[in-house]
Amino acid sequence: MYFMYFLRIGSVRYGTGSLLIECLQGGLVDRLHWLTRTALLDAGAAGPFTPGAVLPTATFVGYMMFGWPGAIVATAGFFLPSFLSVVVTSALAGRLQRGRWTAASLDSANGAAPVLMIGVAIRLAGDALTRSRIVLSGALMGLLLL
Repeated sequence: MYFMYFLRIGSVRYGTGSLLIECLQGGLVDRLHWLTRTALLDAGAAGPFTPGAVLPTATFVGYMMFGWPGAIVATAGFFLPSFLSVVVTSALAGRLQRGRWTAASLDSANGAAPVLMIGVAIRLAGDALTRSRIVLSGALMGLLLL
């Protein structure tokens, strides 16, 4: 069941680690109650500090739930659909981009990703920004980035 959950998420997920957090929030926290929101926020926070935010997030979630075996199962289940789709679609990539309907659907997915990321950022900010010191340091870092 655990492997199948991550296989399903990996087969429909599109985008960055922030979008993965949104998918896991609905399933692992809200519906299945396998993780707390705080634990999921910790997993999401660990991702950006390593190369490729999605891999560490999926692995970290698996580790938090079931230790090292969970980390391996979550990572394998999450990435297996991506590897298989690359093998299957690599020969068809040029045709997909030239097709009117397929090109439009790829463009739509690319356009929806930033909107989903903004939604995730707002949701996570509501959970993470609970003390004035955290809000102040976040605002300061935002100003420094600008």
